[in-house]
Amino acid sequence: MDRTSAPGPERLEEAGTAIERGAMRHAKPLPASLVQRYQGWKATTFAENAAGYRHLAVEGQRPRVMAICCCDSRVNVAAMFGAE
Repeated sequence: MDRTSAPGPERLEEAGTAIERGAMRHAKPLPASLVQRYQGWKATTFAENAAGYRHLAVEGQRPRVMAICCCDSRVNVAAMFGAE
């Protein structure tokens, strides 16, 4: 597979099989602080917007734009564009 093409279904199936075989067995658990933050988000923000998240899950998303940002960025892309 060259680097310009997406992996085909057979490659994705191989990855799934590797995970099932335990290739992820050496993964470390998430830090407790991240788990706590996630649980807090789920209990507040997610709960307050459950209908919106459900709509996205059922209807899917059809973005008109894709912004590629640095994962270490100090500026939230949604804030830059006034998006939700």
